[in-house]
Amino acid sequence: MDRKAENQPGQDAERDAWLTNFYTENHLAYEAFPDKVASPEQLNFIVDMDGEKNYYPCSDELFTAIIEKRGDTLLSTAYAEIWNRIEGLVSQAVSDTYRRRYMLSLLSIKYQHEITSRVLLPTRLEKRLLGIFTTISEINRPLAQVRERENMQTARFLASKEFRDAFVARQGLQLDDHSTLNDIDLQVHLLKLQRLLLLSTVHAIRQGSADM
Repeated sequence: MDRKAENQPGQDAERDAWLTNFYTENHLAYEAFPDKVASPEQLNFIVDMDGEKNYYPCSDELFTAIIEKRGDTLLSTAYAEIWNRIEGLVSQAVSDTYRRRYMLSLLSIKYQHEITSRVLLPTRLEKRLLGIFTTISEINRPLAQVRERENMQTARFLASKEFRDAFVARQGLQLDDHSTLNDIDLQVHLLKLQRLLLLSTVHAIRQGSADM
């Protein structure tokens, strides 16, 4: 987050109102949802805010596009992907024809309602639709089979020789004649952490389609 000057309130009333709308619609405003949203003090403790007042759980690109009201392309693609996942989930989890059509019709209504303003984050949209589905369908773990399959694919990937060799490879370490054992130990831990964080973002691993 590197737009401190741009995000200072009190300069553009319309923009400030739209920004407030973004945070309230996405349930990110501490003032509106103090029982669900971390306080500014808590955020500063767990997130490197870099001087920013507000936190947004999305990319800078998406946040800027939404705030500048030019997020149609990014959001439309992301929304469509979410609907495809939800539709597939309902079709897989609900066997009764009437119940399946009912759930899809209800979720479609909610989906169209939520995406109209082009301010809702895709992750929030998916969470809301899943919440409606689990509540109405009374299926506590609708994603259980999907998650189990993904976990099996991930376990297979992590057990592969290619992964183990790549994970412990020394590429990325910055060593010289002055490097101490403490320096090396710290670099090793940080490099492993970096690799694990990067791996957590590779969806292809869970799908079993990742190439080493």
